Amino acid sequence: MRAGGNGFVYRAASMRSLLLLCLLASAPTAGAARVPSGLAPGAFHVTVAGSRIAYHVAGSGPVVFVHPGGPGIEWSFVRMPGLEKFATVVYIEPIGTGASGRLSDPHGYTFDR
Repeated sequence: MRAGGNGFVYRAASMRSLLLLCLLASAPTAGAARVPSGLAPGAFHVTVAGSRIAYHVAGSGPVVFVHPGGPGIEWSFVRMPGLEKFATVVYIEPIGTGASGRLSDPHGYTFDR
C-alpha cells in the first residue's frame, strides 16, 4: 500500500488492474485503423517546453501510456510485462525522475508543467 500526497491510499495491484481495464475498454474493434509502427522498443527522450523527458517503449499492439505516479518513482516500478504481450506500452519518466531532466527551481514542479 502507498499513500499519495492527498491522503489517497492505493494498492499497486489495483492500479495495474485499472490500467488493464482502461486498455481493454479502448481496444480497437474489428476494422479499426492500426497504430503506426513508429514506436520501436527501447529507451528514448524528447524535449518538451525546454525539459528533457525520458520514456521507454516495450511490446506491440495498441498504444498505452503509463505514468509512474509520483515524484521519484521510476518507470520500472510500474512495468507490466503481461500487458506488453498485447500492447505497445510507453512508460514515461516525469521531469525530475530517472533519466529525465531536473528543474533548477523546485517550485516549477506543478501539475501544469
